[in-house]
Formats: sequence, C-alpha cells, structure tokens
Amino acid sequence: MAEDNIVSLVPALLREIRDEVRSTNTRLDKLDERLSGRIDETNTRLDRLERRQTEADIRLSTSLIELQKAQNATTEAVRALIAETRTLHARLDHVFIGPMGAKVREHEDRLDTLTIRMDAVERRAG
Repeated sequence: MAEDNIVSLVPALLREIRDEVRSTNTRLDKLDERLSGRIDETNTRLDRLERRQTEADIRLSTSLIELQKAQNATTEAVRALIAETRTLHARLDHVFIGPMGAKVREHEDRLDTLTIRMDAVERRAG
C-alpha cells in the first residue's frame, strides 16, 4: 500500500517539476531579453566611443604633423640666420682686420689727431 501511494505521487511530482522548469525557462527568457538589450546599448556606446577615439587620434596626428612642419620651418630659418651671420662676420673681419681695417684704423688715427688739434685751436681762441 505504501508503494501505491508513492506511485500515485510520481505523476504529481513530475507535473510540479515540469511547471517549475517552464517557470524557470520563462524567467530565463526575460533575463535574456533584458541582457540582449543592455548588450546592444553597450555595443552602441562602444561604437560611439571608438569613433570619437579615432577622430581624436586623427586630430592629434594632424596637429603633430603641423607642429613638425613648423619646427622644420623654424629650424631652416635659424640655419639661414646662422649662415647669414657667418657671412656678415667674414665681411666684418675683412673690414676690421684685413686691408680695409688698416684704412679704417688710419682714418680713426687721423680723426683723433684732428680732434686734438681742434681742441688746441679752440683753447687758444677762447
């Protein structure tokens, strides 16, 4: 008789298990829908972030290229100034040290002599 009770309970237990499995499947389906929506939102945000990052990388690269061009132009200008300064130094050396320098020094000596003589004349006259 106890076996008959157990046998009669088996279909009821199986139905109860089936109902719980269906309930669990329904909850899992709802969870799947919610997670799918969140995953889609996350993917959309990641796509936007990736696009913004790419745009920022392009802007940064462009700025770096422009900065490099400006630096190259500045370097060339400085090199040109250095070359021009060297040329000017050579010309000044020629004037002060070379043959022109002797004439310049000779003129300065003559000017000093004339200044001294003028001072003497002014003192006598004055």
